[in-house]
Amino acid sequence: MTIQVIGCQNLTAKHSDITKIAPFFYYQFYTFDEKYSKTSVGSEPAFDDTEREYWAASATLVGLSLHWRALRHKLGRQRVS
Repeated sequence: MTIQVIGCQNLTAKHSDITKIAPFFYYQFYTFDEKYSKTSVGSEPAFDDTEREYWAASATLVGLSLHWRALRHKLGRQRVS
């Protein structure tokens, strides 16, 4: 499995000047280690970060696939709102 985070577009900050914040991302996928990005700057930070994880259990792959589809569906609904 490959997780790739390219960057962000049009970040805004409600109570701060965007040039003074240091955006980053964080995730933990399934049972793998936590992943923290390097910090960046500005409203369109480029992370260009790729993480690859490997495992062999087919039942795990089916479960993760279903979880991933549900997450994509949820994110798609949030974009419409």
